[in-house]
Amino acid sequence: MSPSPVQIDLVDEVFLAVDPAVVSTAVHDPAWWRALWPDLELTVFQDRGAEGLRFTVTGALVGTSEIWLEPWGDGAVAHVFLRADATHRGRPAEARRLRPRAATRWARRRSLHTKRQLNVLKDVLEAGRAPGEPAVAPPPQPTASTGPT
Repeated sequence: MSPSPVQIDLVDEVFLAVDPAVVSTAVHDPAWWRALWPDLELTVFQDRGAEGLRFTVTGALVGTSEIWLEPWGDGAVAHVFLRADATHRGRPAEARRLRPRAATRWARRRSLHTKRQLNVLKDVLEAGRAPGEPAVAPPPQPTASTGPT
């Protein structure tokens, strides 16, 4: 039985209790992309500004990727998508077939690494914020007045 093509289809997300503009700045940094997927060459084909980035992917995998930022509550949810096939060594744009077990190992290893990097981003951006505290201090509330004293 010959191996069938198996696509890596990774989806992950993390909530960051940080101003969405700060999250956007962080994910627009190419150094973060390299930490996220060091064996992939990501080329931006759509910069969506505060909503994130879309990439073409070559290297160990060939396909597409997206980092989508969604404002949520007092922070943002960073959604990460990777849809790609394994490539031939030395041919970073040519897909190759993986056996199902190999594809499962690739996807699991990549999924765990992605989750670790999302949590590193969360730890760095939320540094100094105690759990349960809002991402941004609420505006001062007017104090109740009982009239002139």
